[in-house]
Amino acid sequence: MPPPPSANGTWIVHGVQGRTPDAKTSRLQSGRADPLRGFKMTTWEGGPRVPCVMRWPSAIPAGVVSDEIVTAMDIFTTFADLAGAPIPEDRIIDGVQMMPLLAGTTAVSPRECYYFYQFTHLHGVRSGKWKLLLPRPAKPSELGWYGAMLHEEIKEITLFDLETDIGETQNVAGQHPDIVSRMLGLIECARKDPGDKNGPGQGVRTMGSSGNRK
Repeated sequence: MPPPPSANGTWIVHGVQGRTPDAKTSRLQSGRADPLRGFKMTTWEGGPRVPCVMRWPSAIPAGVVSDEIVTAMDIFTTFADLAGAPIPEDRIIDGVQMMPLLAGTTAVSPRECYYFYQFTHLHGVRSGKWKLLLPRPAKPSELGWYGAMLHEEIKEITLFDLETDIGETQNVAGQHPDIVSRMLGLIECARKDPGDKNGPGQGVRTMGSSGNRK
């Protein structure tokens, strides 16, 4: 599953804005997410996808492995439901109830899709086994130091089948125009709510000063 109850991705600072870490920093602040591509702060799978291990002998079957989408946003709604607590109705709640998936009563996540944002920049979307990334420049200057970490340009709409290509190496957009069209529809939904770098959506959720970056 790709939630993040642990810190997501591996941290890499080498070569960013002239940094030359010493041996200790190099050892502590480096890593690889193989076979996943990318690292922390990127929207490749090596960034947001991390393992989640749960143990509840009376409710969660042992030895079950799932690659369905679960996120930290789902913890609140799932725990609230287990506690019998009402979900607030005066705001937008992005989490969904995941206990049926965790308990094995359903094999499919109720979450239709997962959006990949870097601050207010919408980079892509995942739905099921499909992941679509939008074109983007390398090292976007408007993101300052953070942008310097994003050293890979994406020149065209890119579609990956994560079931057969977890390392995100083969763009299959040309082979699946129907999937691309559906995924772009999901992208437009996100631009309407919560929004994109060109403007907040109708139900924008803020996250302090970081969320206000261009």
